[in-house]
Amino acid sequence: MGSRLHYSLCVMCRRDPIALCDPIALRPHSFARIKRGADIPEPSAPLDGEQLVAVPLSMSLKAALYQAMKEDEISKSELARRMECDEKDVRRMLDPRHPTKAPAMEKALALLGRRVVVGIRKAA
Repeated sequence: MGSRLHYSLCVMCRRDPIALCDPIALRPHSFARIKRGADIPEPSAPLDGEQLVAVPLSMSLKAALYQAMKEDEISKSELARRMECDEKDVRRMLDPRHPTKAPAMEKALALLGRRVVVGIRKAA
């Protein structure tokens, strides 16, 4: 099944929209990308027949942190040093299965020169 993961939204393949539109189902997909060291794709416009799916804030922040570390060539050890924490804490921050509080993610992103911007839209 084809799928494309994005920071703030996910455009899923029309083959099985019910199964794929569950944000919890995206966790293994995003975790696999992070484990492989693969890039997280930039957002794109939906193709005909595709549905937009909101990605939970925590997953969006984790993907953004991972991509920022990759772009800046910052290791988990280096980020841990900057954050004055243990490397295992940074590993957990990147793990989609582990809950991480938004202020910790904001701090990590700020240390990498990023800031979090959240948008709210009326539900359809």
